[in-house]
Amino acid sequence: MKKSGFTLIELIFVIVIIGLLAAVAVPKFIATKKNAETANLPEVAQQVVTKANEQYAFMQVHNISDIVDNDPELKRYFDNVKSPFTAEKNETEFNITYTTAAGDIHTCVRIDAEPYDVNLSSTTTTTAWDFNITELNTSCNVD
Repeated sequence: MKKSGFTLIELIFVIVIIGLLAAVAVPKFIATKKNAETANLPEVAQQVVTKANEQYAFMQVHNISDIVDNDPELKRYFDNVKSPFTAEKNETEFNITYTTAAGDIHTCVRIDAEPYDVNLSSTTTTTAWDFNITELNTSCNVD
């Protein structure tokens, strides 16, 4: 009678090989995921600035927090930022930071709303707002 199947040694050998492959692949996958998250930072930053300038031009809204909250696409991006990245916004700033394993915090994107005076006539001035990317670091995920 002929027996077929794998011996215990063969099964252990296959499990060890799969374990080694997983040990090599998982760190590379994690690094690739971090690189993908930082790859779209310039587009996100430019999109926030564009939307902020549009909102200000059409509706005189200069609060970055309100602009992000009222735009579904920006709000979805902001709400889906996951650790080790953090997104923060207030009236005059929008920041995305990265926290390393050692606890160091790196600023990836900083957008500021900057007021400036506009002379409407020789006696009348008003404040206008300009939104700019003041810091953009696409290699902020330094571990």
